[in-house]
Order: sequence, then structure tokens, then C-alpha cells
Amino acid sequence: MDVKKAIDLQDTQREHSEQVAMLNNKIAALKQELNTVTRTLHVMRDRDNSLEDLLEEMSGIRTELERVSKENMELKQEADNTEREKATIQEKYERELQEKEEVRETVGETVGELKREIERLERDCETLSSELTLSKRRMEEEETRS
Repeated sequence: MDVKKAIDLQDTQREHSEQVAMLNNKIAALKQELNTVTRTLHVMRDRDNSLEDLLEEMSGIRTELERVSKENMELKQEADNTEREKATIQEKYERELQEKEEVRETVGETVGELKREIERLERDCETLSSELTLSKRRMEEEETRS
């Protein structure tokens, strides 16, 4: 019986050794899987950190975009105001130009009238001068006759 117990004990030891070896293999496989999962977690954490950094950067970009957009709207408003001022100045310039043209026409007409009046007055002067000369001669003739 002692032999039988020894054989049973050897069989049990061998089974235990096989089970320990199997468990050691499973432990090694689980350690390897744990290492893989740990590396994956590190990669995922790095990606998560990168995503947070990207989100922060996007927030900054959004803020800058809003600022630039607001500035752009202000510049457009300023350009519209400048365009309106330009149109007002253009209208004023055209009115003044029209008024100057009207003044030129009026002055031209007045100058023409004045020239005609001067010519008439010159003719009247010549006529009066001739009449005066005739009148003087008559007076002289009458004086000489008397």
C-alpha cells in the first residue's frame, strides 16, 4: 500500500506540476495581455490628452475667429459709411459743378449783353460826337454870320 500511496502521490505531484505549469503559462499570457492593455491605455490617455489639447486650441481658434469676424464686420460698416460719404461728396461735387456751369452760362449771357450794350453806347457816343461836331460847326457858322 505504501507503494500505491507513493504512486498516487507521484501522480498527484505530476498533476499538480502540470497544473502549476499550465497556471504559470496562463499567468504569463495574462501578464502579456495586461502589458498590452496597459500600453493601449497609455496610448489612449495620450490621445485623450492630445484631444484635450486640440479642443483647447480649437477654442482659442474659435475665439480668434469671433474676434476677426467682429473686426471684419466693423471694417465692412466703416467701408459702407465711407462709401456713403463718398456718394454724398460726389453728389455735392456734381451739384457745385452744375451750379458753376449755370453761373458760366449766366456770366456768358451777361457778358454778351454787356458787349452789345457797350457797342450800342459806343455807337451812341459816335452819333453824339458827330452831332456835337455838327452843332459846333453850326454855332460857329451862325457866329460868323452874325
